[in-house]
Amino acid sequence: MTRLITKALLLAAAATCVVARSPAPRFSYDPNTSPYCMWWVNYEGTQSCDDILYINWITIEEFRRWNPSIGAACAGIQTERSYCVDAFGEPEPTPTTSSTEEPPTTTTPPPGNGITTPQPTQPGMVDDCNRFYFVQTDDTCADIASAHDISLAQFITWNPTVGGVATCEGLWANVHVCVGVIETTPTTTTTPDNGIATPQPTQPGMVSNCDRFYFVEVDDICDDIVSQLGITLAQLITWNDVGGSDCRDLWANVWICVRIIS
Repeated sequence: MTRLITKALLLAAAATCVVARSPAPRFSYDPNTSPYCMWWVNYEGTQSCDDILYINWITIEEFRRWNPSIGAACAGIQTERSYCVDAFGEPEPTPTTSSTEEPPTTTTPPPGNGITTPQPTQPGMVDDCNRFYFVQTDDTCADIASAHDISLAQFITWNPTVGGVATCEGLWANVHVCVGVIETTPTTTTTPDNGIATPQPTQPGMVSNCDRFYFVEVDDICDDIVSQLGITLAQLITWNDVGGSDCRDLWANVWICVRIIS
């Protein structure tokens, strides 16, 4: 009798953490999900990552391999998204190694930019990349960004599946990541009337008599910029066409004026 009661309790406990599973996704899903997927979980946020793994008898390594947007410890999982929990007929995964040699295989140069992209790459890497880095086993996102003179925000924008700024837990080892894109390749031009070298690209409508510049990061806001540089919001708006006091037209990945010639 005791064994029957125990079994009933275990079954009842399992029933409370059942994750909706179906042969077809009900929500949107990562386009890089395994093409061999046969079963999906439609995640609604009421279960833990461990529940998903336990109920479907899979490992975190399998879950991440089939769903490249998932980071370590299920970082990046989102509600109302579908995730693969069973892939049938997929090739055996290639074992990871600690080799520092870059794989010799490269893709054909993309027709849009003519840049040869080394393989393999971090899933989800942007298409307009023109500088690459091969990730070593102990690398962190911050280390890579610092070594290549780019911001962490830029690195995450160009490699979105590495995760957020705080964790970057989705970064893969032994793959290539993007550390520079065509649009943001630094160039300078000299403005004839003031002799000041102006970095490019700039915020549209920036004044022509600027002699100090600031490169706008993805998460920058006007209030933070003026506080950091010791200028007023009124000055920033006067020197740059950012759309009024709410700064609604401030662009990212461009240079703005933060001081003018006296």
